[in-house]
Amino acid sequence: MSTRDHSLCAQRQTRVGGSPDPMRQDRWIPAFAGLTLPMVHSVAISSSTKNEVALPPTLRGASSLLVIAVLVLLGGLSVYVVGLVSSVSHGQAMETQLARAEQAALSGLEWGRYRMMQNAAPCIPSQNVALPGSLAAFRVTLLCIQGGAEQTAPPSTVQYRLTATACNVPLGGLCPNPSANPGPDYVERSVSALVDR
Repeated sequence: MSTRDHSLCAQRQTRVGGSPDPMRQDRWIPAFAGLTLPMVHSVAISSSTKNEVALPPTLRGASSLLVIAVLVLLGGLSVYVVGLVSSVSHGQAMETQLARAEQAALSGLEWGRYRMMQNAAPCIPSQNVALPGSLAAFRVTLLCIQGGAEQTAPPSTVQYRLTATACNVPLGGLCPNPSANPGPDYVERSVSALVDR
């Protein structure tokens, strides 16, 4: 590149007042100039410069309000999720307790059947049965109602209706609990069967 070309470029880089622009002067790269690039000076912006952009008074503090709003929304969402998980957990626990109450009622019914068939025990109108093991938290009330005699065969048979009711909060040892509000965890199940003897 000739000196004439350099002087034309230097004239183009000057400002109206005649002094060269320092930003443009360092960034001028001639085409095909031996693949070397001139050093570009970094410009540091400090907070003390007079060219700061002042925000209007209505925009100051908007980001802090946005952060507060997001935190409030996240707090509300976390309370909702905790409540949802708690209700699902309580529902699953109640289903488990209902299944255990049904097993307790079936156990009481089978005990009553066995007692009547094997031991020829009398039909007791109402009796309480305490269960062992994992069903010990449940109480079973076994009701027996005697029906009429059937003369279908030479030895006459008598029909009995057994009803077993199991609950986890008995009132006075009896199930079902007749109180209006036995508690939020109260469960009961009833099963019945006919026994001919």
